[in-house]
Amino acid sequence: MYLDPGFGSMLIQAIVGGIAVVGSSFYLFRQKIKSFFQKPDKKENAGTQDTE
Repeated sequence: MYLDPGFGSMLIQAIVGGIAVVGSSFYLFRQKIKSFFQKPDKKENAGTQDTE
């Protein structure tokens, strides 16, 4: 079986890209979970209340 000389760099690129995708997906998923369980800030809701 013949392996092209560029195959090693392509394999390394695929592995590094896969690690980057898994890492960023984990980070975004963790941020969504954290924001779901956090109380909303009072500063964010201050402008949305109707004052008459």
